[in-house]
Parts: sequence; C-alpha cells; structure tokens
Amino acid sequence: MGERWSGPPLLLYHLLPRRWYTAHLYHGQHLPTLYQDHPVTVTLTGNKMVLVNCVPVVRVDLHARDGVVQVISRPLPPAYTMTLADLISGDPKLTIFYSVLGYAEMVSLVRHSGPLTVFAPTNDAFHLLPRRFLDSITYDAKYFPALQALGRQHLVEGTECSTGLRGKVRLKTVEGSSLPVGCSASLTLTIGNATVTTPDVITSNGVLHYVDRVLIPPMALSLVQVARRAGATRYIHLVRKVGLFKDLVSFGPYTVFAPSNQALRGLKRSLVRNLDALRNLVLYHLAEGAHASFTLKDNHLLSSRLQGASLRIKIHPKVMSVEDGVVTSSDHVAFNGYVHVLDKVLTPPTHTLARTLALTPTLSRFTALFTQAGVWAWRDLSLGAGPYTLLAVKDEDMETWATDTFTYYRIIHDLSLLNQSLNTHLLEDFVMPRALQEGSTSLLRPRQASRTLRLTVTDGRLSLRHASVSDTFLLCTNGIILFIDALLLP
Repeated sequence: MGERWSGPPLLLYHLLPRRWYTAHLYHGQHLPTLYQDHPVTVTLTGNKMVLVNCVPVVRVDLHARDGVVQVISRPLPPAYTMTLADLISGDPKLTIFYSVLGYAEMVSLVRHSGPLTVFAPTNDAFHLLPRRFLDSITYDAKYFPALQALGRQHLVEGTECSTGLRGKVRLKTVEGSSLPVGCSASLTLTIGNATVTTPDVITSNGVLHYVDRVLIPPMALSLVQVARRAGATRYIHLVRKVGLFKDLVSFGPYTVFAPSNQALRGLKRSLVRNLDALRNLVLYHLAEGAHASFTLKDNHLLSSRLQGASLRIKIHPKVMSVEDGVVTSSDHVAFNGYVHVLDKVLTPPTHTLARTLALTPTLSRFTALFTQAGVWAWRDLSLGAGPYTLLAVKDEDMETWATDTFTYYRIIHDLSLLNQSLNTHLLEDFVMPRALQEGSTSLLRPRQASRTLRLTVTDGRLSLRHASVSDTFLLCTNGIILFIDALLLP
C-alpha cells in the first residue's frame, strides 16, 4: 500500500488510506498509515477521549468531500520501526533496566510482543536501591523468579498513555500486581511510588514512560522490606542494631519468625544493651531456607541460625505455633524467603525435661516419683528424643492431692501402678496451650497407655480428666512441661 505513495515520511505517517470516523475506532486498534503501512495506535480513555499515539484528538470527524479529518493537538511522534527493546537498548539512561530485562530473559518479550506499556526506571532510579540487593537478584540463579517478577512489574498489557492514565485509579501489571495511579496538582503522574518524568515515548509495539523509582513487586522485595510491610518494624530495628541488616536484604533464603511490635515492647532493657545476647535472640528467630506455612508439617524442626538451636513447628486446626509463639500473620513472601509474624518473643530452651525437673524446686515431690519409678523415666526425659509433654504436679498441689491418703499411698508403694501413672503423665506429643482455641477438644496419647486423654478448653480454662491445666509451662529442648493440679490415675 505504502509503495504507491511518496512524500516526507512524517507527512505520510499522518495519512491513513481510508475514512476513519471515531465511531469506527476501538481501544488498542492499530491503523496502517501511508508511510510503508507503519501503524498508529488508538487509545480510548475513560472519559471517551480519543488518543492516537498518545496524542489527543481535539476535533473529531470533520467531513470532507474526499475524506475525514481528525485534528490532533501536536504532530505524531514517528514510531516507525523502533521497538520497545530498540528504544531501551539504545538509551544510555536505561542501561541497567536493559540489563535487568536481559538477565530476566525478557528482551524478546519487549521486542516482539505488544502492544505493551513500559514504565522504565532510569539508571538513577536503580542507584537508589541497595547494591547488594540488585547484585543478588540479578546474578544469583536461585533468585531468577524474583528477577523476572521485577521485570514484569514494569510492564502493562496494552497502550496506556499518560492522558488516559490520569483518569484511572489502579493499573494491573503483567506480574499481576495492582499499582495505584495518581496525579498531583501540577499534573505530575505517579505510578506506585514512582513519578513519571518523561511520558509517552511511542514505539512500534507500545509506549514507554520514564520513571524515577524502581517498581518492586512483593516477590522481589527483600525480607527487610516485607517484614516492615508486615508490621514487624521493631524486629528490623534490632536486626540493624546487631549487624544482620545486609543478610536479610541480600542473602538467604531465610524464614523470619518476627515478633510483633507489641511483643517486643516488653523486651528487657538489659537485653537490648547486651549486643551478644541480642544478636543471639535475633538469630534464633531466623530459620534456614524459605518455608511457606503450607509446606510445614506438625512437629517439624527447622534449623535456626542460632548455632545448635532449632524451632519446633506445631500445626493446630486454626493456627500455627513456633515453639511457644503463635503465628498471627503468615506467608509474607520476599525474594529471599518468607516472613511470619509471632505474638511473642521466643527464648531458646536450654535444658532437657529431666534437667528442668531437677532444677525446679517446686517440682521436687513429683521428681522424686520419677526417681522412685526407675531408670526408664529418666532415660526418656534426659535424651534428646521427643517431643514429649510432661504433665507435672507442683509440690503444693501434690500436698493437697495427697490428703486422699488411700489413693496416694497405694500409688507410691505399688511400683507397677506408679509406672502406669507416670506413663499417663508423659505424652508423646508437643502440646502448646497458648495455641488451643476456646471450645476445642484435643485427644492426647500418653506413653505406653491404652487410653487417650481428652484436653478441653472451656471459658478459657484447660482441663484434663479431673485435673485443671495451668496456663504456665516450661519449654525444654525435647518437649514441654505443663502443670496440672492432681496425679492422673492409669
């Protein structure tokens, strides 16, 4: 078609080979021009304004004997054959963005696909990011999905001109994120946290807008950024204080079990001033590897970054707990891991069940029963196996219960009966009372016992057979000690 016409390319680019009334136009339409059939792109805005290559049509459908005239506000920028990829690769202000697209294997997309709208961060925009973050996400193969997400976050399907964007509230990227669109009093256009510095650069397969900030999708955010968004700002303050900030920005993958701001308000000042102890506390809340909640299993042990420590996961019907902390907000994804928010600060246990019994003066009489029972009890409580839940009776409650002289002396003088009773007190599971829901019933399996125990929660109180269960407990390396107010008969 274009071969039958000659003249200045810019003039031919403004001429179409047939009559086009606005009633015939639709959003995203490509109309061939008389300049070698190179098309112009039609955009229809929300307020029914017609744009051609992002240039507004200011007077429409002026009928003439040999055609129709659409008056535009300025000459059309000649897109001709330059693609988005050509524009980005040839602009010295976009070299880093082009490198990101290259490492993300997306150059072909912006060269051959379309129409697309590209929000292109300048080199200065990338320099605002931590260097280690950019290096990690660009060059580390395990973060390739995050790098692709970063690239897709700057692409929008279709041609979105600045004039049309001013009538929109949100914009969906190819990555799937929804970015807010804003317009200042000076008519400056903003996308997410970025400002459009140069709008409406037309190419043969779309339009490009220069922006002054990198648009980072959730999947490409660092653990630091994600934790802050999840509300764990106090924990990140401690991370920075102990010198682990760069680890969570650039390295990993890690899973962060971050205490909430409310939980950290009660942190002792003496601990905050002791940097070694504080560093250990921060490290204890970090687990190696990226673990979403749906990948974790009941009684799963995760390796903590605190040397020699582990974190026990407990899956309940409605919540998940980590050691004695309950997860209140989960699965905040970062490019280098996950963040789960806890309702309390975790303290690593240091002793086994047996050692904890021996070190707790208020359990002396109950401990004596285990000594009397024989080697098996101390062996199981002392080893690192488990997890176990030990239902212990404090001395004061033992004194009250022992007033039932017949039952008490019958148990302590019958070794077989004593062993059976203590077996009933030792559960082959990790029971975390803080995570039990009101009105719930849990069936617990005692060690070497044929019958299960029914643990109920009613009006905030826990009960087990005829005994009440205290809401206090002692964490141990191989389980937990719960306090009940009476011995359990086999």
